[in-house]
Amino acid sequence: MARKQKAARYGSGGIWQRGRIFWVRYREVKRSPDGVITYQQYRESTGSEDRDYAERFLRNKLLEIGGRRPTLVDPKKVSYEDLRENFLARCVEKKLRSLTKDRDGNPTLATLPRLDAFFGNWRAADITQADVRRFRREGKEDGLSDARMNRYVATLRAMFRQAAKDELITDNEMPAHFPTVAEPNEARGALFIKPEWYAPLRRELDEPLRSAFTLAYHYAVRVLELRRIKWRDVDLKKRIVTLPG
Repeated sequence: MARKQKAARYGSGGIWQRGRIFWVRYREVKRSPDGVITYQQYRESTGSEDRDYAERFLRNKLLEIGGRRPTLVDPKKVSYEDLRENFLARCVEKKLRSLTKDRDGNPTLATLPRLDAFFGNWRAADITQADVRRFRREGKEDGLSDARMNRYVATLRAMFRQAAKDELITDNEMPAHFPTVAEPNEARGALFIKPEWYAPLRRELDEPLRSAFTLAYHYAVRVLELRRIKWRDVDLKKRIVTLPG
């Protein structure tokens, strides 16, 4: 007979295993207008046999209801991979249109492969400003533009900030600064459309060039950025276009 798995408790929630699948339980404190406090209990299957996944699942549930977060590891031991996984989980929750799929069908971002190759297996606390500058320098040596490298650094910064928000790390484990370079407002050889040209030019264009021209004119979207936009980046109902990372 298999020995019963003891439930682990994290703040106002707990984890236990039923068969091979991990389940979580947590409670939400609710206060009515007249001041009466009630407790709503929840039990959910994570659908996973992975305990680490179950811990992240519970942490996210506690975050959603404003409960206490579990302290899973020493912040100084948090790895780049931990930052990456935590950040990706948030991107999936928010259904960011910049998400793509890797070869195994897992969610990813266009900026992650280069970051993974450089910072993989690092501890978050060991990543310094000097390391980020070296990352930028190697990217430039590979022919990448300052604008492109800014996007990589912005992703890394977002990872750290999300991890700090989720209390995986503290400010002590974050680089004090994430170096970026000012991007030129004018592209070399750029042609500026005068206001009086806009309407006549737009009338002469067929779709989808007309929509692309309208987007570029009103929101200063560069031609190279327009070329990367796919239908998955366009939300017609909300009238939102998300520029790919």
